[in-house]
Order: sequence, then C-alpha cells, then structure tokens
Amino acid sequence: MITLQHSALYIMALAAKRKSNYLTEFMEEVPYILLPDAIRAYIGPRQAGHFEMAPNELECSWMKYPCEQTIRSLTRDNAAGMIEYHVVPALPKCVIGEKTNIKEFDVMNWGHRHYHSLRIHMLQDCVMDSVLRDKMVYVTKRFEDKFAVRHNGAIIDGAMLRQQITLFETLGFLRLAGKIYCNTGTIMNQGWFERNVLSAMMDLYPEDLATNTYKFMKISEDMNNRISNRKFDLTEEEKASIIVTDNPERLMDEMYSEAYLKTYYEL
Repeated sequence: MITLQHSALYIMALAAKRKSNYLTEFMEEVPYILLPDAIRAYIGPRQAGHFEMAPNELECSWMKYPCEQTIRSLTRDNAAGMIEYHVVPALPKCVIGEKTNIKEFDVMNWGHRHYHSLRIHMLQDCVMDSVLRDKMVYVTKRFEDKFAVRHNGAIIDGAMLRQQITLFETLGFLRLAGKIYCNTGTIMNQGWFERNVLSAMMDLYPEDLATNTYKFMKISEDMNNRISNRKFDLTEEEKASIIVTDNPERLMDEMYSEAYLKTYYEL
C-alpha cells in the first residue's frame, strides 16, 4: 500500500475515533505510520521492516524498530549498525513481496512506544497483499514471473503487474480522498500533505530521510487538481485501464473498508 493511502486511511479512522482535535495526534503519529516504508531508504530490503516470511514459510525476516531518540540520530551510513534487523538469506527474486508475519512483528515490537502506529502500517499492508493474492492474480508461478489474472485467466508478467498495482493504488487514492472529504471535509491535495505529513516527518526523521520518503507521495498535477476541485469520480477509461479486476471500484471499496476497520480498532 502506498504512503498516500496509509496516511489517508489513518486520518479517516482517527477522525472517527477522536471526533475532534485529531490533527495534532495525526502529526505526532504519522511518521511512525510511514516508518516501515521510510526506513528502506537507509536499510534497503523491504523484507525486514515488513516481517516477510520466506517462501517456504519456515523463516521470517524481522526488525526491532528504533525509538525516537535513535531515529533522530540515524544516517544512511550508521543505520545498519544502529537498527537490529535480519533478512532471510538467498531469497529468490520476485516483483511482489511474501506474506507478513504479524505475530513476529508483535513479539519484536510490542514494547515500542509507538507500537500501535507501526502495527497499523502492517495491518493495512496485509489487506493490500490479500487483495493482490486473493482477488487480483494467482501467484503460484511468481518466481517464473508469471501471474494469471483471476477474472479472465490472462497471463501477465511482473512488470505489467507492478504497473497495474500502481494504477490501482493511484486511482484508488482519488476514490479514497473523496470518501475522506465527505466524512471530514479534508481536501487531501498536495498542499495538505506538505503541511501535515512532510512537516511531521521533518520533525522526527533526519532531513534526507524525510525528503526521500516524501518524494514517493507526489500527486500528479491532474490528480491534484481533481482533488482540489472535489472531482473524485473515476472515468470509464480509467476503470477500463485496470485489467486485474473486472470491477475496480468495488474492489477498492472492499480493500479500503477492511483496512479502515483494522486501523480504527487498532487505535
């Protein structure tokens, strides 16, 4: 799940849970919500921070997430020595990750001051992973770079799958932004992310870590204008461009509703 979606789902659930004065809490916690993705700029492999199982499910990569004081002192050069983590060796190459082991994350990080915020990220990613594996494509031949689309049997390669996932998440964010606007009145355009997410990350992360994380949160000019002008509906052409499902809006709503509920109950 992209960082735009993580942020949006978090503030939507937080607004519902707290009713008022939730923006301060959002800005305090969103750097931890995004940390599992952000830390990759310093550590590299996704597997450690997302507690991915090995394909045989006998081993698990892991990370003990650093505390606030450690995060502030991290650099690209010292991070590997200051963060405890492990990546299962000799993993086969694949364009998609393996399943996340939430129990292992809990064991390693239950004592972290921001455990629940970190866990929200894991739960949201698990929902996206389930949608990918159970609703979009069959992944049994993933190490051969072959993916069968569930609704029509078409075979696509990893590059096409990544393109489709990116499209699904980008257009999905527009739909999610519409739901948030209806619920909270928040217009989640680029300016909003600069004021409330980039500034929050700059308060905790080293500057280069914050800016590196934020570069993955850029909204296209067209999408930004549509959000700013409250035009959240997908066009027929956009819906047709998503080939990994025959009903993209329905699948987006299934994914977001589950991720929202998991976020809400974790708060």
